[in-house]
Amino acid sequence: MERTDFDKNFEAIFENKMMFSIIEKKIKSSVFFILSHVLVKTQ
Repeated sequence: MERTDFDKNFEAIFENKMMFSIIEKKIKSSVFFILSHVLVKTQ
């Protein structure tokens, strides 16, 4: 099966989306971690 530029672009976009979602999850979990610590300290 011939691999076209469209296929390559689609794969690159898909990989970027996967990476972005992983980074987004890490950011959200770290923000949640920091917020929970701040809340514990302020109580």
